[in-house]
Amino acid sequence: MTTSVPADTHPLGTAGRYASRRVPTAGPDDTVGHVLEGLRSGDVDSAAVVAILEGERLLGLVTIERLLRSPDDTRAGAIMDTAPPVVAPTAVQEQAAWRAVQHGEPTLAVVDDGRFVGLVPATALLGVLLAEHDEDLVRLGGFLKSASPAQTTTV
Repeated sequence: MTTSVPADTHPLGTAGRYASRRVPTAGPDDTVGHVLEGLRSGDVDSAAVVAILEGERLLGLVTIERLLRSPDDTRAGAIMDTAPPVVAPTAVQEQAAWRAVQHGEPTLAVVDDGRFVGLVPATALLGVLLAEHDEDLVRLGGFLKSASPAQTTTV
């Protein structure tokens, strides 16, 4: 496990702002048993997905569900999603969140010039989608700046 990417290194409104390196990682030849043992002892921001890395390069993702269904001697590389949703750190947050949703993944990988930056956890993706939804409703309702006047108005 490595430390988190400082949030202030990426502009507001971008996927990189939400990417964390405090996620479970493994190599393609690591066994499921080894990966699960690492999950039990790790301090991570999210454990929904394990990033399979070769050096700093993302090879794929393995969901916790897939890990739990697999025999302990299975190699992580054999059960990973080799085409997970991936975005650049500069990707617009709303488009990035939709990419994860459309792909059916609980997280989103952020990669910069082939280098793994981190994963955006499901809670952050949900927060982005809810904030964007509120913003769209505010615009449709004719309110300015934020939804707070609409949310506090009583009938």
